[in-house]
Amino acid sequence: MFSITAQEKQFILNRRKTLSATEKVDEYFRKEANNAFNTFYRFITKNKEKVIRYDDLYGYLILADSISNWKHKDLNFAIVPTRRLNTDGKYDPAFDYKGKEIKIIILAILDADFDLTNVGIRVKQSKETFIHEFIHYLDFNRSNNKILRKGKINRSIEKYINSPAEFNAYYQEGATELLKHKKKIKLLSFNEFNKYALKFFHSSFIKNMNAVYKKKFYKRLYNLYNNVLS
Repeated sequence: MFSITAQEKQFILNRRKTLSATEKVDEYFRKEANNAFNTFYRFITKNKEKVIRYDDLYGYLILADSISNWKHKDLNFAIVPTRRLNTDGKYDPAFDYKGKEIKIIILAILDADFDLTNVGIRVKQSKETFIHEFIHYLDFNRSNNKILRKGKINRSIEKYINSPAEFNAYYQEGATELLKHKKKIKLLSFNEFNKYALKFFHSSFIKNMNAVYKKKFYKRLYNLYNNVLS
């Protein structure tokens, strides 16, 4: 069972009562993820001297305590070269943790080993990945790690997508991009919106959802659509 803080409850109570409970929670955590991205982006563009070279990853660590106005004091970052994507699982974009106290998001964004050239641009280009991994971080904390443990039972693509952790992260990642187009959404019927929305979600996510998760997906889209129209 997810726990909700007093701050989260107040945000939800301030929303219109017509919104579903799920969409209220989704909206709150999208806001949290967007705020976190903006804070991290401002930091990395102005404070490159505060990153720590880390030879094992051919990149850098960014510790939570070094990020100005960063409220997630248990969450650190590593930035590594893009060429190391998929060469070894630990270099994939990922949220990882050691116990409940140490958490890290790994972003494969550097042009070359230890190269901070254009790092701000690369962070901006990786916003979708950041949102995805940050949602994992939020789920870890609010579910006491139950949601992530369930997601690691099997790594086949079908069971990977149809797990609570990945379903939620992929949905929120796509919904964040979709909501950049509210003016367009308001002009669409719900059936038109359903078709329009799909292009903002990863094709592998859409393709590999089973019937149970597909029903959940369209229910969440319906609630998101009503949120935009409200």
